Amino acid sequence: MKFFLTSDLRVGMECTESISVEAAHRWAQAVTEKLDTILEKAIRMGADLAIFPGRVFNSIYVPESAVDALLDTVRANRDLPVILCPDSETHLRLSVRKDLPDNLILLCEDDETMTIGKTELSRSEGGITIRVPSENVTAELTDVAGVFFDGAVRLPSFEPSGWEEAENGVFGYAVMDTGQNTHKTFCTKETRFKYRNAEVNVEPDDDAQALRSKSEKAAADCGGDTFLRLTLKGKTAFARAVDTAALREYLQGKVFAAEVFDNTVMVVDERALENDISLQSEFVRLVLQDDSLSEAERGRLITCGWNALCGREGNA
Repeated sequence: MKFFLTSDLRVGMECTESISVEAAHRWAQAVTEKLDTILEKAIRMGADLAIFPGRVFNSIYVPESAVDALLDTVRANRDLPVILCPDSETHLRLSVRKDLPDNLILLCEDDETMTIGKTELSRSEGGITIRVPSENVTAELTDVAGVFFDGAVRLPSFEPSGWEEAENGVFGYAVMDTGQNTHKTFCTKETRFKYRNAEVNVEPDDDAQALRSKSEKAAADCGGDTFLRLTLKGKTAFARAVDTAALREYLQGKVFAAEVFDNTVMVVDERALENDISLQSEFVRLVLQDDSLSEAERGRLITCGWNALCGREGNA
Protein backbone atom coordinates (compact mmCIF):
# COMPACT_ATOMS: atom_id res chain seq x y z
CA MET A 1 0.00 0.00 0.00
CA LYS A 2 1.10 3.56 -0.63
CA PHE A 3 -0.07 6.60 1.32
CA PHE A 4 0.52 10.22 0.32
CA LEU A 5 0.83 12.52 3.35
CA THR A 6 1.15 16.22 4.09
CA SER A 7 -0.22 18.23 7.00
CA ASP A 8 -1.86 21.62 7.51
CA LEU A 9 -3.42 22.39 4.15
CA ARG A 10 -4.80 25.69 5.51
CA VAL A 11 -6.87 26.27 2.39
CA GLY A 12 -7.55 29.99 1.96
CA MET A 13 -4.50 31.17 3.89
CA GLU A 14 -3.04 34.61 3.15
CA CYS A 15 0.56 35.60 2.60
CA THR A 16 2.09 37.16 5.73
CA GLU A 17 4.64 39.22 3.79
CA SER A 18 4.19 42.88 2.84
CA ILE A 19 3.31 42.55 -0.83
CA SER A 20 0.89 44.36 -3.10
CA VAL A 21 -2.77 43.42 -3.23
CA GLU A 22 -2.32 42.16 -6.79
CA ALA A 23 0.66 40.01 -5.75
CA ALA A 24 -1.28 38.67 -2.75
CA HIS A 25 -4.05 37.51 -5.07
CA ARG A 26 -1.54 35.80 -7.37
CA TRP A 27 0.11 34.14 -4.37
CA ALA A 28 -3.20 32.84 -3.02
CA GLN A 29 -4.22 31.50 -6.43
CA ALA A 30 -0.88 29.72 -6.85
CA VAL A 31 -1.12 28.09 -3.42
CA THR A 32 -4.66 26.91 -4.16
CA GLU A 33 -3.50 25.44 -7.46
CA LYS A 34 -0.69 23.63 -5.64
CA LEU A 35 -3.24 21.34 -3.97
CA ASP A 36 -4.40 20.15 -7.38
CA THR A 37 -0.77 19.64 -8.38
CA ILE A 38 0.10 17.44 -5.41
CA LEU A 39 -3.06 15.35 -5.77
CA GLU A 40 -2.13 14.73 -9.40
CA LYS A 41 1.37 13.81 -8.22
CA ALA A 42 -0.07 11.36 -5.69
CA ILE A 43 -2.11 9.70 -8.44
CA ARG A 44 0.95 9.41 -10.68
CA MET A 45 2.85 7.81 -7.79
CA GLY A 46 0.14 5.20 -7.47
CA ALA A 47 -1.00 6.30 -4.01
CA ASP A 48 -3.93 4.37 -2.57
CA LEU A 49 -4.93 7.21 -0.23
CA ALA A 50 -4.00 10.85 0.33
CA ILE A 51 -4.16 11.73 4.04
CA PHE A 52 -4.04 15.34 5.25
CA PRO A 53 -3.84 15.67 9.04
CA GLY A 54 -3.86 19.04 10.76
CA ARG A 55 -5.71 22.21 9.88
CA VAL A 56 -7.92 22.08 6.81
CA PHE A 57 -8.59 25.82 6.63
CA ASN A 58 -6.51 28.74 7.82
CA SER A 59 -8.87 30.51 10.21
CA ILE A 60 -12.16 30.31 12.05
CA TYR A 61 -13.80 32.52 9.43
CA VAL A 62 -13.69 30.57 6.20
CA PRO A 63 -15.11 32.14 3.03
CA GLU A 64 -17.27 29.89 0.90
CA SER A 65 -14.85 30.47 -1.95
CA ALA A 66 -12.16 28.59 0.03
CA VAL A 67 -14.55 25.70 0.69
CA ASP A 68 -15.55 25.61 -2.98
CA ALA A 69 -11.90 25.61 -4.06
CA LEU A 70 -11.15 22.65 -1.80
CA LEU A 71 -14.16 20.62 -2.94
CA ASP A 72 -13.59 21.39 -6.63
CA THR A 73 -9.95 20.33 -6.40
CA VAL A 74 -10.76 17.05 -4.65
CA ARG A 75 -13.57 16.35 -7.10
CA ALA A 76 -11.22 16.94 -10.04
CA ASN A 77 -8.99 14.12 -8.74
CA ARG A 78 -11.81 11.64 -8.21
CA ASP A 79 -9.61 8.56 -8.66
CA LEU A 80 -7.84 9.24 -5.35
CA PRO A 81 -9.56 8.94 -1.95
CA VAL A 82 -8.72 12.09 0.03
CA ILE A 83 -8.80 11.90 3.83
CA LEU A 84 -9.22 15.13 5.82
CA CYS A 85 -8.96 15.29 9.61
CA PRO A 86 -11.06 18.34 10.54
CA ASP A 87 -11.78 19.81 13.95
CA SER A 88 -15.41 19.88 15.07
CA GLU A 89 -16.20 23.28 13.54
CA THR A 90 -14.63 22.42 10.21
CA HIS A 91 -16.40 19.05 10.20
CA LEU A 92 -19.72 20.81 10.70
CA ARG A 93 -18.93 23.29 7.94
CA LEU A 94 -18.12 20.53 5.48
CA SER A 95 -20.64 17.89 6.49
CA VAL A 96 -23.61 20.15 5.79
CA ARG A 97 -22.54 20.61 2.20
CA LYS A 98 -24.63 18.56 -0.19
CA ASP A 99 -21.98 18.68 -2.90
CA LEU A 100 -19.19 16.78 -1.15
CA PRO A 101 -17.12 14.80 -3.67
CA ASP A 102 -17.51 11.03 -3.46
CA ASN A 103 -13.75 10.64 -2.90
CA LEU A 104 -13.64 13.05 0.08
CA ILE A 105 -13.67 11.34 3.48
CA LEU A 106 -13.80 13.17 6.82
CA LEU A 107 -11.96 11.36 9.59
CA CYS A 108 -13.13 12.65 12.94
CA GLU A 109 -11.90 12.07 16.46
CA ASP A 110 -13.40 9.19 18.43
CA ASP A 111 -15.22 7.80 15.40
CA GLU A 112 -15.31 4.07 14.98
CA THR A 113 -12.56 2.65 12.80
CA MET A 114 -13.12 3.58 9.18
CA THR A 115 -12.37 1.01 6.49
CA ILE A 116 -11.31 2.23 3.05
CA GLY A 117 -10.32 -0.60 0.73
CA LYS A 118 -7.60 -2.58 2.51
CA THR A 119 -6.91 0.21 5.00
CA GLU A 120 -8.38 0.84 8.45
CA LEU A 121 -8.16 4.40 9.79
CA SER A 122 -8.93 5.77 13.22
CA ARG A 123 -8.22 9.07 14.90
CA SER A 124 -7.81 10.26 18.47
CA GLU A 125 -6.49 13.36 20.20
CA GLY A 126 -3.00 11.89 19.99
CA GLY A 127 -2.99 11.40 16.23
CA ILE A 128 -4.02 8.96 13.50
CA THR A 129 -3.68 5.20 13.31
CA ILE A 130 -3.24 3.55 9.91
CA ARG A 131 -3.68 -0.24 9.74
CA VAL A 132 -3.28 -2.60 6.82
CA PRO A 133 -4.42 -5.96 8.26
CA SER A 134 -3.53 -7.93 5.14
CA GLU A 135 0.11 -6.85 5.56
CA ASN A 136 0.13 -6.95 9.36
CA VAL A 137 1.15 -3.26 9.41
CA THR A 138 0.19 -0.54 11.89
CA ALA A 139 1.50 3.00 11.62
CA GLU A 140 0.90 5.80 14.13
CA LEU A 141 0.92 9.42 13.02
CA THR A 142 1.52 11.20 16.31
CA ASP A 143 0.30 14.76 16.87
CA VAL A 144 2.85 16.75 18.89
CA ALA A 145 1.44 20.26 19.38
CA GLY A 146 0.12 20.33 15.84
CA VAL A 147 3.21 18.78 14.26
CA PHE A 148 2.82 15.21 12.99
CA PHE A 149 5.41 12.45 13.21
CA ASP A 150 5.66 8.89 11.98
CA GLY A 151 8.04 7.65 14.62
CA ALA A 152 11.07 9.94 14.33
CA VAL A 153 10.07 11.17 10.86
CA ARG A 154 8.41 14.60 10.83
CA LEU A 155 5.69 14.93 8.22
CA PRO A 156 6.08 18.05 6.07
CA SER A 157 3.40 20.72 6.06
CA PHE A 158 1.72 21.91 2.88
CA GLU A 159 3.09 25.43 2.25
CA PRO A 160 4.57 28.28 4.32
CA SER A 161 2.69 31.55 4.52
CA GLY A 162 5.87 33.64 4.53
CA TRP A 163 9.50 33.95 5.54
CA GLU A 164 9.13 33.09 9.22
CA GLU A 165 7.38 29.79 8.55
CA ALA A 166 9.67 28.95 5.66
CA GLU A 167 12.73 29.32 7.90
CA ASN A 168 11.32 27.44 10.88
CA GLY A 169 9.13 24.72 9.34
CA VAL A 170 9.38 21.68 7.08
CA PHE A 171 7.27 21.79 3.92
CA GLY A 172 6.55 19.32 1.14
CA TYR A 173 5.05 15.84 1.24
CA ALA A 174 5.73 12.32 2.47
CA VAL A 175 5.06 8.90 0.99
CA MET A 176 4.49 5.91 3.25
CA ASP A 177 5.08 2.51 1.66
CA THR A 178 3.82 -0.55 3.49
CA GLY A 179 4.88 -4.15 3.03
CA GLN A 180 4.61 -7.39 4.97
CA ASN A 181 5.08 -6.50 8.66
CA THR A 182 6.76 -3.17 7.96
CA HIS A 183 6.41 0.35 6.58
CA LYS A 184 8.76 3.16 5.57
CA THR A 185 8.08 6.87 5.17
CA PHE A 186 10.07 9.05 2.80
CA CYS A 187 9.83 12.87 2.85
CA THR A 188 10.38 15.33 0.02
CA LYS A 189 10.92 19.02 0.75
CA GLU A 190 9.03 21.15 -1.73
CA THR A 191 7.35 24.55 -1.70
CA ARG A 192 5.37 26.38 -4.35
CA PHE A 193 7.36 29.55 -3.61
CA LYS A 194 11.08 29.67 -2.91
CA TYR A 195 12.70 31.74 -0.17
CA ARG A 196 16.23 32.86 -0.90
CA ASN A 197 18.86 34.92 0.91
CA ALA A 198 21.59 36.59 -1.14
CA GLU A 199 24.44 38.96 -0.38
CA VAL A 200 26.18 41.68 -2.38
CA ASN A 201 29.59 43.05 -1.48
CA VAL A 202 29.58 46.83 -2.01
CA GLU A 203 32.70 48.81 -2.88
CA PRO A 204 33.07 52.57 -2.23
CA ASP A 205 33.18 53.39 -5.95
CA ASP A 206 30.04 51.38 -6.82
CA ASP A 207 27.36 53.53 -8.43
CA ALA A 208 23.69 52.65 -8.87
CA GLN A 209 24.35 50.76 -12.10
CA ALA A 210 27.13 48.70 -10.51
CA LEU A 211 24.86 47.78 -7.59
CA ARG A 212 22.10 46.72 -9.96
CA SER A 213 24.53 44.52 -11.89
CA LYS A 214 25.89 42.91 -8.73
CA SER A 215 22.39 42.37 -7.34
CA GLU A 216 21.16 40.85 -10.60
CA LYS A 217 24.10 38.45 -10.56
CA ALA A 218 23.44 37.48 -6.92
CA ALA A 219 19.81 36.74 -7.79
CA ALA A 220 20.58 35.04 -11.12
CA ASP A 221 19.06 31.70 -10.11
CA CYS A 222 15.93 33.27 -8.64
CA GLY A 223 12.76 33.23 -10.69
CA GLY A 224 9.35 34.78 -10.60
CA ASP A 225 8.29 32.46 -7.76
CA THR A 226 11.02 33.59 -5.34
CA PHE A 227 10.86 35.70 -2.21
CA LEU A 228 14.30 37.32 -2.12
CA ARG A 229 16.10 38.96 0.79
CA LEU A 230 19.18 40.78 -0.45
CA THR A 231 21.73 42.01 2.09
CA LEU A 232 24.27 44.66 1.12
CA LYS A 233 27.64 44.36 2.84
CA GLY A 234 30.98 46.08 2.43
CA LYS A 235 31.82 49.78 2.27
CA THR A 236 30.21 52.83 0.72
CA ALA A 237 31.79 56.15 -0.19
CA PHE A 238 31.54 59.04 2.24
CA ALA A 239 28.13 60.79 2.18
CA ARG A 240 26.82 58.49 -0.54
CA ALA A 241 23.84 56.41 0.55
CA VAL A 242 22.63 53.28 -1.18
CA ASP A 243 19.19 53.79 -2.65
CA THR A 244 17.67 50.56 -1.33
CA ALA A 245 14.18 51.54 -2.51
CA ALA A 246 15.33 51.88 -6.12
CA LEU A 247 17.28 48.61 -5.89
CA ARG A 248 14.25 46.81 -4.46
CA GLU A 249 12.05 48.15 -7.26
CA TYR A 250 14.58 46.95 -9.82
CA LEU A 251 14.65 43.44 -8.33
CA GLN A 252 10.84 43.30 -8.11
CA GLY A 253 10.76 42.88 -11.87
CA LYS A 254 12.85 39.71 -11.61
CA VAL A 255 11.43 37.90 -8.56
CA PHE A 256 8.04 37.57 -6.89
CA ALA A 257 8.93 39.80 -3.92
CA ALA A 258 12.18 41.46 -2.87
CA GLU A 259 13.56 43.03 0.28
CA VAL A 260 16.86 44.89 0.47
CA PHE A 261 18.80 45.35 3.70
CA ASP A 262 21.69 47.80 3.93
CA ASN A 263 24.43 46.53 6.25
CA THR A 264 27.22 48.52 4.63
CA VAL A 265 29.74 50.66 6.51
CA MET A 266 30.51 54.17 5.31
CA VAL A 267 34.14 55.06 4.75
CA VAL A 268 34.90 58.11 6.92
CA ASP A 269 38.37 59.69 7.02
CA GLU A 270 38.30 60.93 10.62
CA ARG A 271 41.78 62.44 10.35
CA ALA A 272 40.63 64.73 7.55
CA LEU A 273 37.81 65.97 9.78
CA GLU A 274 39.91 66.32 12.92
CA ASN A 275 41.02 69.92 12.46
CA ASP A 276 38.09 71.10 10.35
CA ILE A 277 35.93 73.51 12.35
CA SER A 278 33.07 73.60 9.86
CA LEU A 279 29.54 72.78 10.92
CA GLN A 280 29.54 69.81 8.56
CA SER A 281 32.60 68.25 10.16
CA GLU A 282 31.32 68.89 13.68
CA PHE A 283 28.06 67.17 12.76
CA VAL A 284 29.94 64.10 11.47
CA ARG A 285 32.08 63.94 14.63
CA LEU A 286 28.98 64.02 16.83
CA VAL A 287 27.36 61.23 14.84
CA LEU A 288 30.50 59.10 15.05
CA GLN A 289 30.51 59.49 18.84
CA ASP A 290 26.93 58.24 19.20
CA ASP A 291 27.29 54.58 20.18
CA SER A 292 23.53 54.01 20.10
CA LEU A 293 23.55 54.04 16.30
CA SER A 294 24.17 51.02 14.11
CA GLU A 295 26.64 51.34 11.25
CA ALA A 296 23.81 51.51 8.74
CA GLU A 297 21.98 54.19 10.74
CA ARG A 298 25.19 56.15 11.20
CA GLY A 299 25.88 56.09 7.48
CA ARG A 300 22.39 57.22 6.55
CA LEU A 301 22.45 60.03 9.13
CA ILE A 302 25.85 61.31 8.00
CA THR A 303 24.75 61.24 4.36
CA CYS A 304 21.53 63.15 4.98
CA GLY A 305 23.11 65.67 7.37
CA TRP A 306 26.22 66.29 5.29
CA ASN A 307 24.29 66.83 2.07
CA ALA A 308 21.76 69.07 3.80
CA LEU A 309 24.44 71.21 5.42
CA CYS A 310 26.26 71.44 2.09
CA GLY A 311 23.07 72.62 0.39
CA ARG A 312 22.68 69.47 -1.70
CA GLU A 313 19.68 67.24 -2.05
CA GLY A 314 20.01 64.13 0.06
CA ASN A 315 18.76 60.67 -0.78
CA ALA A 316 16.22 59.52 1.81
